[in-house]
Amino acid sequence: MTQDENQEKKEEGFLLPNSVVELLITDSFQRNGISMESTEPVSDENKEQMRRMIDDLSRQVTQYMDQQKKNEEERKNLVNQADYEAFMREQQRKKEQSRRMNPPAARREEARPVSRSSERAREDRLKEERVKKKKVEKRTRSTEEKKKRKKKD
Repeated sequence: MTQDENQEKKEEGFLLPNSVVELLITDSFQRNGISMESTEPVSDENKEQMRRMIDDLSRQVTQYMDQQKKNEEERKNLVNQADYEAFMREQQRKKEQSRRMNPPAARREEARPVSRSSERAREDRLKEERVKKKKVEKRTRSTEEKKKRKKKD
């Protein structure tokens, strides 16, 4: 890699400005008592190892950033999907509610499940109605019989 390519990668890859990076490096050197005069020249082999290490680290950072972007997109898709599913559930609920409010005449009895207690209550009402009808019929017969007797007398 040429120095220009390295410079371009640095500008694209680093989130910190060069001045901040230089400040951090000089500060670290000063804390550890390292100065330009006390340093020894670095061999070509060590320079190459450092370049490879920096390239590997740059690649790892790029992969990490790409993975973070993918994860964020997946989260957004899940949110969008959850919103869509919530919308569809709401539509289904409204549809069911409108069916309950306006069932067709033929389906009204079929639409509601009948429990045993409601069946018994209905049977009891029917029984009471039959008993009332019989009483009414009995009264009317007895009054008619009384009228007939009076006419005969």
